[in-house]
Amino acid sequence: MNLPSLHIIPALYHRSLAIHHRSLAPHHRRLARLLLLLMLFSVGCGSAAAQEHLPRYYINRCKDFAATNSWQEVKREVDEGLATYPDDPDLRYYNGRYYYVIGDMREARYQLVRATQEDDQHFASKRLLVDVEDNLKHYSSAICFVNELLEFQPYDRDLWRRKIGLYRKMGNHAEADAALQRLAHIYPNDTIVRNEVRNRNRETWNSSLQKSSLAEAADNLEQWIDMDPTNLEYYVELTVLYERMGEYERALGAVNRGLHYFPKNQQLVSKALGIMTGMGLYAQALTFAKQNGGDNRLYANLLHEVANDARLRDPYESNGRLYALTHDRDALTYLINTSLTRGYDDDARYYVGEAIKQQGRTPRLLMHLYTIEKRAGNEAAMVKLLEELAHKEPIDEDIVQTYADLMTALANRDMQAEQWTDACSHLARALGLLKPEDEAWPSAVSKQITVLGHMGRYADARDLYHQMAAQTDSTALIERFASAYEDAVANRLRLLMQEEQYEAALQEAQALLTVVPRSEVALRTCINASQTLRRNDLFQTFAAQGYDAYPTAPYFIIKQATSLQQQDRVPEALALLRASLPTAVSSTAVSSAAVSAAAPSTAVPSAAVPSASAEVSPVGSTPPSLRPVDGGSSAISLASSPQLIAAHSGISGEWANALIKAHMPDLALTVLDDALVYDSANRELLYTKGVAYEHLKDFRNAYLYQSRYYEPSNAELQEYREHMRYLGFRGFKNRVDASYTYAAYDTKSDALASRGHLYSLATVAYSRIERRDAFMAQVSYKGIDGYHIHTDDYDEDEPGGAGLEFTAQWEHTFNHRWSALVNAAASTRFFNRFGANLSVSYAANHGWTPTLRIGYRRTPETYLYLGDASAVQSRTGEYNLFLISPSVEKSWERIKAGVSVDLTAMESSIYYNVGAKAKLFFNDDNISSVALLAGFGSFPELTFFEQTALQGLSHTNVMVGFDAQYLLTRHLYISLSGSWNTCYNPYRLSDGTLTDSYRNIYSITAQLHVAF
Repeated sequence: MNLPSLHIIPALYHRSLAIHHRSLAPHHRRLARLLLLLMLFSVGCGSAAAQEHLPRYYINRCKDFAATNSWQEVKREVDEGLATYPDDPDLRYYNGRYYYVIGDMREARYQLVRATQEDDQHFASKRLLVDVEDNLKHYSSAICFVNELLEFQPYDRDLWRRKIGLYRKMGNHAEADAALQRLAHIYPNDTIVRNEVRNRNRETWNSSLQKSSLAEAADNLEQWIDMDPTNLEYYVELTVLYERMGEYERALGAVNRGLHYFPKNQQLVSKALGIMTGMGLYAQALTFAKQNGGDNRLYANLLHEVANDARLRDPYESNGRLYALTHDRDALTYLINTSLTRGYDDDARYYVGEAIKQQGRTPRLLMHLYTIEKRAGNEAAMVKLLEELAHKEPIDEDIVQTYADLMTALANRDMQAEQWTDACSHLARALGLLKPEDEAWPSAVSKQITVLGHMGRYADARDLYHQMAAQTDSTALIERFASAYEDAVANRLRLLMQEEQYEAALQEAQALLTVVPRSEVALRTCINASQTLRRNDLFQTFAAQGYDAYPTAPYFIIKQATSLQQQDRVPEALALLRASLPTAVSSTAVSSAAVSAAAPSTAVPSAAVPSASAEVSPVGSTPPSLRPVDGGSSAISLASSPQLIAAHSGISGEWANALIKAHMPDLALTVLDDALVYDSANRELLYTKGVAYEHLKDFRNAYLYQSRYYEPSNAELQEYREHMRYLGFRGFKNRVDASYTYAAYDTKSDALASRGHLYSLATVAYSRIERRDAFMAQVSYKGIDGYHIHTDDYDEDEPGGAGLEFTAQWEHTFNHRWSALVNAAASTRFFNRFGANLSVSYAANHGWTPTLRIGYRRTPETYLYLGDASAVQSRTGEYNLFLISPSVEKSWERIKAGVSVDLTAMESSIYYNVGAKAKLFFNDDNISSVALLAGFGSFPELTFFEQTALQGLSHTNVMVGFDAQYLLTRHLYISLSGSWNTCYNPYRLSDGTLTDSYRNIYSITAQLHVAF
């Protein structure tokens, strides 16, 4: 805490006095002044005392600086502290340490002694004094300080060792040895102390050994062992002493005594074995060596010495010496037989060579040489010897068999090393020696066929097969040779397929089938190669051949099913696959009888399709793949036939996609449900099922399946989200549509009319959408400006006003192709009095959709020019209008284009209008699009006519327009459309003449569509 300095105390006093003077009563003011003066005095004293530090402050700072070897800072703090506290022992200690560090031992001694004088138990100073006295070579003084420390720390090992070292420096070895012995008694198991004792004993031992006899040295060493029995060197040196003295028994005793403390020590064991062998105690030495383990070389050397002793009594050695002196034939025979029996191959080779010199190359001696070379692994010599033996003894079956076995063995080794040329040569020799009735003959033939295959000599392998098959009547052997040839060609086929040489692989595989008609590898190769080369004719042939040969193999079942699929026999393909799959209780059979019922009118290949009456999951129901599966017999083990299930799912998925493209999504749904019975977790099938639901206009299930089972890539994520918005929008059952239309004349036509604005139209509609039906109710409101009517009979101003129209509509989908729409409308004013339409659409193949619409209108009071310029040809009134409108639309992936013709009958006259529309979808949501429209005819475009009640017919009217729509969310999309109509509009001048003229009329419509 910072205390106030003394010079501000009077100010504080006067300020406090002024404050309290006003607040205290008069008789208390004198007492308050006295108390305040006492308080300020104590504060001043405390402030003055705070300027001085206690000794601990300097000591702690010295300790910190000493820890970082900052001794000049230590000295500064010590000097500052000693100026105030000259008798503090710790400060004297740090002062002494400083002088010790800088090498001023005398000053260091003075400061440390002062510290011990102030505190007799200042051990740090005394320890440092030991070092100071040691440096000053005052060893006696240093020992005194050590003794003082030992009085308080009698078991400090380092102090004892320091004391011993100081005695050594003084040359007082007696006191040093005594202190060392005492330290050894205090710390009997301390490694450092024991090593120092041993080193001292070694010095004593060396000096005594030089001055005494061997016996005296041994006695001294025995005493040292008694004192320290764990020193290995003592036992070794004692053993050497007794050996030098010739006391071998006592030497063995010293070794055994040492082995008690150092079991199985190799140095002691070697000493003992040397002593025993020197005494000729071989049996005891062997037993001792086994009991004490030891180095194998020592044991081997020991055995060698024993063997040398026994060899001198061996008859083989005696006969060897005899033959060397006399060349005795019997001795030579004994030496040959014994050396072969004992495995003395070098001796045997020498003695057999000696016999050949005497007797020649007889078969018996050659067999002896063969045995020797066989043991040595000298294959070249073995072959030569067997060739010579076979030439000398061609009728000896044992020799021939041995020769053939050797060739076969060499061939096996060569085959393992992939030395095919050598293997072929050895097998050829073996086949030249063997006969068909020999046991080894089939194996040699099979191996030679295999080797020829590895050498690429497939024609030779095939010729060898035919040659050897002709030499036997055994069906099993012929099949064995065929299998070997098949294996040989299989390597070639695999290599050709890996190198994508499909034509060559196909030819090789067909050649293999001529030898092995049921060869699985050949059939697989033919199927794979022909399929890769798109040789469908060959693929179908080999697929059928493979299935006939292996009707239970999944691979051939799948390929046969694929072949049937290529032949547009998809139901047969699926039936073939299902026949090999586990039976499912809920499995839906695909009936081929449905071909005539559903296929003829479709573009699907003449494949059977599922029955059109098959049930499809209703909107809002739980999809079959999402329902819980009951246990029991209906459960299907998908792990039993994964390949077949995958093939079944693949073909079903492809067929379902084809059916969807052929506008048969209900049939596609049946196929998919049948496939999902076996592969309920297949995401592609489930997604395709969502596509089928979309084409069925079951948008709720379409959204459920496509959103759950399709994982778009990053590149298609945006389009996927757009399409999901579309499905979500179409999946709602309720919709509200609102629109507003504004129409006006071109301002350039003002000279022909008294107004620019023509009409405004607003509509609100509500729709309820079910699976096959859509119901709509609409209310339209139109406001129209007043206008002037001029005829030959009268001039009249039409005041304008507003009218309402009420419309009801029903749209029904019969199936995936046919749909119909019917609506009716009635109004109050400015709309048709009555109106009705009926249209029928058909979804044909390849994206074509023809539509036919028929309709009736009862127009409101309408003023028309019927085509003549005279006033007689103009009339006003209500008219009956009959309409027939054929149209056709073509859809591509993102483009739609259509043409329509409106034929209108009114007042016994027929009028026409031709319109065209092209639409581009710029998002993948089937809503967001831009479209261009155009039309011309003697009658205006029907919707425009109904809204404007134009005045001219039988003249060419032209229209162009646009339409743009954008899906914002799953619940909302907006649209904007506009049109430019150039219509016939006659104008009567003030003199009564009728002038032909045209008017441009523009309209703009904004719409809002909400689904929920």
